[in-house]
Amino acid sequence: GAVNRIESLRGSPYPFHQNNQLFRNEGDGKKFREMTGVAGPALALSEVSRGAAFGDVNNDGAIDVVVANNNGPARLLLNQTRSLNHNHWLLVRLEAANGNRFAMGAKVEVRLRGRKLLRRAHTDGSYLSANDVRVHFGLGDSAKIEKLTVFWPDGRGEEWDRVDADRMVTIRQGTGRSLRGPG
Repeated sequence: GAVNRIESLRGSPYPFHQNNQLFRNEGDGKKFREMTGVAGPALALSEVSRGAAFGDVNNDGAIDVVVANNNGPARLLLNQTRSLNHNHWLLVRLEAANGNRFAMGAKVEVRLRGRKLLRRAHTDGSYLSANDVRVHFGLGDSAKIEKLTVFWPDGRGEEWDRVDADRMVTIRQGTGRSLRGPG
């Protein structure tokens, strides 16, 4: 697409400012709902934002956002929805055995109530930004994880049973039950 200059902003040194938007995943894998209007005053500001980093800044289980702005301050958007719901969560900090300290590229799977949730350890995702190295799982009303499995970047797999929710866990390569054969 093309960039169209807004005529009313002609002469402005930063003519491409606009309000940021926030969308909530509806959980069905198909729909997002715009939540900008109820997200607080920071999203009512018109700025030239060029990057967003996501992670749990205050370790409360809710993903927060840091937004970078051209010619303006960075904005920390603290997610305060934990007080509004009682959903469970798990934050997984990986430590690989060799070289790749944070196990970038590892796959982490949790099993709860017959369902599998899969995440990849990565920090990419937005322009000139790096996300939290920890892997976050929203667990809904499940307070306990039946099994946590890590497929490390070197190809090995390990698993841990009965992991409690609502906390951060550090998973070190070599401390779990080794998986034999393909995962």
